[in-house]
Parts: sequence; C-alpha cells; structure tokens
Amino acid sequence: MKIKTLLGAIVLVSSIATTVSAQFYSEDFTGQNGKGATGSSGSGLTQDTSGVNWTITVPSGITGDGSTNEWVVVGEEFLGQDMGGIAEWFSPIVDISGFSQITNIAFDVRETSGGANAGSEGLSFGFSLNGGSSFTDIFNTGFDGDNSDGITTITSSAQTISLSAPVVISTNTNFQIRLIANINGGNDGYIFDNIVATGTAVPEPSTYALLAGMF
Repeated sequence: MKIKTLLGAIVLVSSIATTVSAQFYSEDFTGQNGKGATGSSGSGLTQDTSGVNWTITVPSGITGDGSTNEWVVVGEEFLGQDMGGIAEWFSPIVDISGFSQITNIAFDVRETSGGANAGSEGLSFGFSLNGGSSFTDIFNTGFDGDNSDGITTITSSAQTISLSAPVVISTNTNFQIRLIANINGGNDGYIFDNIVATGTAVPEPSTYALLAGMF
C-alpha cells in the first residue's frame, strides 16, 4: 500500500513539475499614447519610441499625402492607418531558455472604420525563435487586399487571433514577435492590442529540491 501511494505521489509531483504555465511576454500599450510614428506631407515624419521596449520601421510613403498617417499608439491601442506602404512592429527579443514549449501567442485586432482591404493592403503576425533572422506566421492575409488568411477574417469587430498549436522549444533561447501591415489608402487601417505569449516553464532546480523534500 505504501509503495502504491509513493508511486502515485511521484507521478503527481512529476506532472506538476513539468506543466508550469507562465506568461513570458505581454504588451497592452497602457500609458504609451503617442509612441510610434506619424507623418504627412505638410509636417513630415514624427517618430518616438523612447520609454518603450518595442521597435518599429515605417515606409517613406508615410509622409506621402496631406492626411495624418499613423503607425502609433492612440487610445492605448496600436493604430496602423494609411502608412503608404509596409510598416513593422517588433517586440523586444525575450530569453525563453527556461521554457520547454510555447503554449500560446495571441493578439487582438480589428479594422478601422475605413476598412483595410483595398489594393495591396494586408497584415501578418508572426514570431521568431532565433533572434529575428526568420519569422513563422501565425496569421497572414497576404498583401493583395484580401482581409482573411482563409480561416479568420479581420472585421471592424475586435477579435483575438491565437497560435493554433503549441510549439516545442529545442535549442532556441530567443523569442520575438513581429507585426507587419501594409495600408496605403484613405482612412484604411488596423488596430492592435493585448499581445501576449505564454509557455510551459521548466521548474528551477530549487523546485525539484523542494519536491524531493516532500518525500
């Protein structure tokens, strides 16, 4: 009876020790209004990413007309509107050496009132496990004016797009998220928010020592 109890405890503790879920990245743009880039032919380009841990790139076309063109935080959400070409948003590179798998990567997205499905407009959202040298798409509409990846369609109603299946981490220790949007007409645009990544953490050695002491 004692042996059965001990074996059951070992199985239970082993399960607990290998299934610790933890969030290793999140961004909701709180307190970041005005961070990013805006431009127009009249005022040129204004860009400010001081005090945030993410970075951006913007096309030269962001100053191509008289309207306000934005790749910037507005209302504590990230707005991409009429950038005149492809703009990118990058999370910081995160050390994930303490994780055995990525269980979810997600973000909220919706269209602006002007829509975002004309011409070459589109959106992609992906991640890298090797320091940003290559990215795997989680969602990609293509840049042909189609607002869907074939499964999910972006509309004016906010929705959450998530990783479809866990990703096992082998020798990779770096993680980065990338958002790309191409918006080049009128008030067309996308609004992003609540970017989050979670994974299965490998318990610290002290955790195993504590569990061993329980026996």
